[in-house]
Amino acid sequence: MLSRDSAERLVLYLEDAEENLQRALLAVSSFPKEERQKFSKLLYQAVAVLNSDGWKPVYDEYPDLAPEYESLEPPTINSELSWDKVSLEPPLTAEDVDAILLPLLRSHWKKVMLVVYEARDSCIMQR
Repeated sequence: MLSRDSAERLVLYLEDAEENLQRALLAVSSFPKEERQKFSKLLYQAVAVLNSDGWKPVYDEYPDLAPEYESLEPPTINSELSWDKVSLEPPLTAEDVDAILLPLLRSHWKKVMLVVYEARDSCIMQR
């Protein structure tokens, strides 16, 4: 298997590749519709390969190098309180939501951008 040094370099290259593919997706967004659809599809496939299980052996050997993903398990309620003992916070304003979400989106911009582009392409293809 790979040495630790080689694995670290490989992971850095993979991260750089994903960032460059995201930049390419951004550039493709200004292409005419037919070209945009064709190149977006190719770029999404490349991103999928980078995020596939093909790299699992490297991450199995060096788990600390693996990207961190949030748990996909739904939250559960674990409380003995009855509703008469529960106090809810006042409703959030749009500014409150922005203050909460924007810093999170910046730290996960690649995922957000991928979702936005896929949603946009779905809308365009349905026209």
